[in-house]
Amino acid sequence: MLPDLEQIQARYQEPSGQTDKVAAARYLLKFAGPLFPVRTRVFEAVNRYCRILDDLVDESPSVAPVREVILTERKGLLSDRPHTELQKQYLDPVLTALGEDQGKALNRHMFRLFGGFLVDLDVKKEQRPLSAAQLKTRNFLHCWSAVAAFSLIWSGIQPIPVRDSVSLMNAWGSYDNLADLQEDLTHGLILVSREEVDNFNLQFKDGENLPADQLRGYYQRKRRIISVELNRCSGSVFKVGLPAWLAFCYFAYFQTRRLKLLGPLVMDDGAKFPASRDVRTL
Repeated sequence: MLPDLEQIQARYQEPSGQTDKVAAARYLLKFAGPLFPVRTRVFEAVNRYCRILDDLVDESPSVAPVREVILTERKGLLSDRPHTELQKQYLDPVLTALGEDQGKALNRHMFRLFGGFLVDLDVKKEQRPLSAAQLKTRNFLHCWSAVAAFSLIWSGIQPIPVRDSVSLMNAWGSYDNLADLQEDLTHGLILVSREEVDNFNLQFKDGENLPADQLRGYYQRKRRIISVELNRCSGSVFKVGLPAWLAFCYFAYFQTRRLKLLGPLVMDDGAKFPASRDVRTL
């Protein structure tokens, strides 16, 4: 069973979307949109396309059909395969503006981004958290692919990661995971490492309430760690070969994420972790 795709698509009819997840898009559009109208249209279309699939992965109660969707979309991104209906709707009308070489490079970055979607689906299927090392790899794959894709759209340049890029992408991925903590858990997606599950005694049992008090304690501890890492590593965006204006947009975005972590975790004490049969339904 799939979520209502049309309902998900409706969230992103406006250029900036309707959720905090597209804050980075709003930030870039505010500063760069008026200067680069063609690249703005490309960015809006690619951002919508990726966000729709990301929400599909996060919210689906069934793993197998969504996995087929993601695999099909990945195949459609390869140059020797026909495009899917979603790609015809969102990508085909705009990618020609980038030229053939940049269009193919952008597709490769999205292909890797969708690899992160497949990791999340595996976590949902098994309802078993990744190790800290695996989660760090997942965060880098997911976030660096997005940075590389968006940088290519805006500047025509593909950034080259430096040492602190890994830590920065892990901090950004951890921020996203923390911001969506309750929402993801109610859909059976555990983006907390196995070590953190043990350290904070986070027990996720089929069909039972989420451990609200333990999650609040985890949130308080984790947000301090993420804030320090974002502050320490966000300057690395000036070292990856991007134009100064674009690097500054990323830097400002990562710094503002630290402010988003100042508030407390708002938890619904009645929220439940789904039963495994609900997530694994074929």
